[in-house]
Amino acid sequence: MTHGGVPASGGVLSDVWIKIDGIYYYCRGEAPDGSPRLAPLNHPPYGKTVYGLNSKNGLTVEKLPYRLRTATTVILAAAALALVLIPLALAGSDPILAWTATPVAVGALLLLAVITQTAHLRPHDAISAAEAQQAADQAYINSEYDAAERRARQQAASAHNTQQWQAAVWAQTAQINQTLNPGTDTYRPYGQSPPL
Repeated sequence: MTHGGVPASGGVLSDVWIKIDGIYYYCRGEAPDGSPRLAPLNHPPYGKTVYGLNSKNGLTVEKLPYRLRTATTVILAAAALALVLIPLALAGSDPILAWTATPVAVGALLLLAVITQTAHLRPHDAISAAEAQQAADQAYINSEYDAAERRARQQAASAHNTQQWQAAVWAQTAQINQTLNPGTDTYRPYGQSPPL
């Protein structure tokens, strides 16, 4: 298990950004087969610490400066325009709608800007074949265990009901035999009733 990029037992770093020969990757840790789980990034992880691996310098560590992506800048400009244009467009006709629509539109655009700026930092990588097989095996084991537990509970309930039914039948048979033949012993399948 890893936390904050520190491997638990000498494995691959987790939750770190890596630059290998000019290409940025996000490392999720180590797959069960021992390979690192790397997901390529479309954009540099601005504002993050990046571990660089290259053939010239070996391992380098650099903190990328924080910078807004172009799409984020466009969305923030649209939010500023919405902040000005919506009240101007609706002020003459419906001021209540203007005061309601403005915060909703600007808030939605600001949320979109945050998502656009940060969504690429932790991309979803395709899991390895070993991880997929391990997950499938674990799901099968869990389902078999649950099914066996249900069967055991059902069999225990069935056996308990059968024992109660047999005890009731034997008690009725013994009562009938005692009524028909008072003072004599009654034999059941598993011995004498009442026992000696």
